[in-house]
Amino acid sequence: MSYALLDDALIDEIASSSPADRESWLILEAHERYLGHWEVNSLGDFFRFDLRDIIGPHRVVSPANLEEFLRAAEEHGYRVAFGEDPEAVLAPFTRLAEAAPVTLTSTLPGTVNGLLPFQARGVNFLRDLPRGGVAQWSTGTGKSVAQSALLKYHLERGSFDVCLSLARAHNKINTQRTYYALAGIESVILDGTPKQRDKTYLDINRQLVSGNPVVVVTNYEKFRDDFCWFERSKNKEWLARFHTDFSFLFERNLLCLWDEMPMKLKTRTTKLYKAVQACLYDAAYPRWDKRRAESLRQYMFSATPIENDPEDWFNCVRLIDPDCYGTVKDFRERYVKRYSFFDNSKPEEWHNLDDMELRAAHIVHQVDKERDPEIRAQFPTKVEEVKVLDWHEPHRKVYDRLLRLSKEYAEGSEDDEGQKLNILGVIGVLQMLCNAPSAIGRSAALREVFLGAVEDGDEAAKAQGSEVARRLVEDLGTIPTDEGHTKFEQLRNDITVRFKRQKVIVFTAGNETIIPIIEQHFQEWGVSYVRYDGSRTQMQEAEDSFKGDPDVQVFLSSDKGSDSISLECAVATINYDGPWKWSTRKQRINRNDRVTTQHETLWVIDYVMANSVEDRKRAVVAKKQGYHQAVFEGVIANQSLSAGMSGADLRYILSG
Repeated sequence: MSYALLDDALIDEIASSSPADRESWLILEAHERYLGHWEVNSLGDFFRFDLRDIIGPHRVVSPANLEEFLRAAEEHGYRVAFGEDPEAVLAPFTRLAEAAPVTLTSTLPGTVNGLLPFQARGVNFLRDLPRGGVAQWSTGTGKSVAQSALLKYHLERGSFDVCLSLARAHNKINTQRTYYALAGIESVILDGTPKQRDKTYLDINRQLVSGNPVVVVTNYEKFRDDFCWFERSKNKEWLARFHTDFSFLFERNLLCLWDEMPMKLKTRTTKLYKAVQACLYDAAYPRWDKRRAESLRQYMFSATPIENDPEDWFNCVRLIDPDCYGTVKDFRERYVKRYSFFDNSKPEEWHNLDDMELRAAHIVHQVDKERDPEIRAQFPTKVEEVKVLDWHEPHRKVYDRLLRLSKEYAEGSEDDEGQKLNILGVIGVLQMLCNAPSAIGRSAALREVFLGAVEDGDEAAKAQGSEVARRLVEDLGTIPTDEGHTKFEQLRNDITVRFKRQKVIVFTAGNETIIPIIEQHFQEWGVSYVRYDGSRTQMQEAEDSFKGDPDVQVFLSSDKGSDSISLECAVATINYDGPWKWSTRKQRINRNDRVTTQHETLWVIDYVMANSVEDRKRAVVAKKQGYHQAVFEGVIANQSLSAGMSGADLRYILSG
């Protein structure tokens, strides 16, 4: 690429030229705030309008849009010079096209050194960042491949003594298997009783003393419980105290791999967040000069949207690079537009989010399988269907009966004991009717048992069942059954006819309320299935059985199974009912939409009972994806959209 440098000769030439010629020069200088970018400067201002679609309000050019900028500048009659040799900014970008510097084991076509081109670009972007970075990759694009490649890269270069790989509790075994299968790297899993874990720590210490690096796979809860203890301050705040017995892990050259970090570390007031902070930094808040490790490098891997507000993202990034956004005060002064009227410490509206994105761009690599055609081509075609189901008439009558009663419930009317029935309770029972009418009777019976225990003086009785369900059954004088329920009829047709002898995932938010009833129907229909529930061992067995046993057709799960596991053998995902969060639905349907999937077409089917809480809930949830799209999919907005349900949302869901 040819370019001009702003040396003394060019400065003299520009100075001696006419005013019009002087204003035609655009100078690109390394940006002070946005690392890895250039800032556009000129003696004139017209370029701000001519090139606004490329440079934006902050006059920023990145290596990725440099060629587009140069072409547009030439078309408008501008001449471009760099304030200094641009290779310092360009070199890391041009390196992205190289093959990955490590070799992984892969059977996927199109890989080089075991990585697909977009995976290699991500590894090349992240590998040498001095403090680490963020892989903001869509689910199924191979975050485990990136983890394995970065782990092998730093292991081969001797950059760490200890690697702490943090995974979900139910995903530790899969993480260990992945590192070995892809990179041939042995790791140690921290699990079991405290005594068993103590023995593991002794083994780890012996390995370190002998000069051998160690890779430790643990989960977030074990991290918190083992490495920290807590005490209350005078104002009753929990203060995290580092267990100095574990200094041998945190004061050496340390590499941390955080899987799905925003899910676990987005709130800095939690014990988990405080524990991680106390282990990494010997200070009251993250400060790079107060890090415990001689060398500290952290990588965060996430497909989870930042749901509630930009502060979730800030909380995660400050653990990796405390200087990126500065202190909490700095961050809020820059991005909070307005605080809540009811709580002046709670941000309510945000602005300048484009600036927030740019400040972290030098450590964030994004892979978006939905928006990038090159990456999407690696995936199967995904067909989404919404099955709006008409009601069986008797069930609709029960639904309408409860809806008529719900007005007084929603307004907080009191029963004979002075207890209020809230709007969520009504919505919950209406959802039961949508899922399995017989669940009403089950819930009402549990409530009767609970009330009987309380009446008998059992102060330890645990609340069970629904008061709304009990009162509805009392009002009806009968218990609804599932006979003729159209949602079950649709499920039976999809499982036993449409996808006969093909593997299918079925998700429900109902858990203990609905799953046992679905299981009964599977048994009646002769459907072979596994239920993803129970202990971690039982969940691992269910996952392995579904993937490895050709006779097991259905993977039945609550939202426990909606993240961190790969079910690429399934051809369809059925959302028996919808979740309350858009991000949960996104996680559900990505269990089999993965780069390793062999199917040409995948089906995503949502069941929705017509004119019910389900279809209105689905409409509200769809609005909650706004923040993620605004900041992390290239469309910058000036205000985040809360993922929480407001009172107005709930009232709309209840009755429209």
